[in-house]
Amino acid sequence: MTEKSMMIFPPEWALQDALWTAWPSHNDDDRWPAPYMEQARSEIAQMVRHVAAGQTVYVLAYGEEAVLSAREKIGDVAEVISAKFGDIWLRDTGPIFSFSEDGELIANRFKTNGWGGKYIYEFDDIVGDTIAKHASSEITRHGFVLEGGSIEHDGNGLLMT
Repeated sequence: MTEKSMMIFPPEWALQDALWTAWPSHNDDDRWPAPYMEQARSEIAQMVRHVAAGQTVYVLAYGEEAVLSAREKIGDVAEVISAKFGDIWLRDTGPIFSFSEDGELIANRFKTNGWGGKYIYEFDDIVGDTIAKHASSEITRHGFVLEGGSIEHDGNGLLMT
């Protein structure tokens, strides 16, 4: 893709080919304190089973115990992928997908700063590359901080933040 090529961002409500999410994997006081880990996993499993009825779902799990737990609770309705990540909020740390003018998938990667320095987690800065590689997507890097969940676009060039 050349620098002058246009990227096409589908609207938020467009049908999607796949959903990416992550499995609660870090059993620590900052992310998933012991009393909440199993509840969080049950809720993620329920969500995955629900959305998998209409699309492909990929679930990142970090560490052997988390991978086994995800596979046990989710079953075969989604693909569980062993991967390093910090926070399960992939909407902010993962790529924002768009398409080139010729329809090729592009993973737009932005810098991360841990929600303004509030939550600096190891691997949040690389999880988007992991997702892009698994999706066989070209990566376009942008030199500024952006949390993907902080923007919405309408597919016609309007972006709100």
